[in-house]
Amino acid sequence: MLKILDVHTHILPAVDDGAKDINESLKLLKMLKNQGVTDVVLTPHFTPSIESFEERSEKWLSAYKELLKQTDKKSLPYMHKGCEVFYFEGMGKIKAVKELCIESSNYLLLELALMNVSDKVISDIRDLNEQLGIIPIIAHIERYYNQKGFRKLKALVKEGVCIAQLNASSLFLPIFKKAALKLLKEDLIYVIASDTHSQNTRPPEIAKAFKFIEEKYGSERVEKYKRNSEIICNEISGKENEK
Repeated sequence: MLKILDVHTHILPAVDDGAKDINESLKLLKMLKNQGVTDVVLTPHFTPSIESFEERSEKWLSAYKELLKQTDKKSLPYMHKGCEVFYFEGMGKIKAVKELCIESSNYLLLELALMNVSDKVISDIRDLNEQLGIIPIIAHIERYYNQKGFRKLKALVKEGVCIAQLNASSLFLPIFKKAALKLLKEDLIYVIASDTHSQNTRPPEIAKAFKFIEEKYGSERVEKYKRNSEIICNEISGKENEK
């Protein structure tokens, strides 16, 4: 069976602005299961420049263990540990950044500031890949489409220095829809994710997005995104098994 991975979620309970408790976490997992998702990456927000990774990871692990108990023997998506790392200057030269990757893999979910994509940002993303061997996944890349310097970020995607993640919900939000459609048209997106935070304000819309994309670009495009998610899933699963 094809694994369908949601690489960007805020399902871990009571650790950021996502699920407020385990009950909501379970409901979000069930919603994703009903949309065909088999695996999820738990990616709570993390800002290295102002937070301690040790303290944050301890809190995440505690929440993960509690959630794991509640999902035991339930037919819900398999959960992988990660985080959504907020960009900070110089990160491309810090070896410890590898500790922030998803399940000790080479994949790093990276959030950029809603400002111009500066040459320094571009340089750090290149260094993450070329110096540290990390594959940056640019979270909700459509949010940066109209920012100064986006062309350089797009060039990195085309080179394979990083990969682009699109939020499913952006296809239905007027503020991001135009950029999302342009990125899909240019075939720059590697994977679709939910970035789900809650049942009401940001519910999972993976199935809705896949239906929309299929109607506009055909079933092969949807299969491509599913296969790409499986590639990431198999890689992070392999790293989990090595532990």
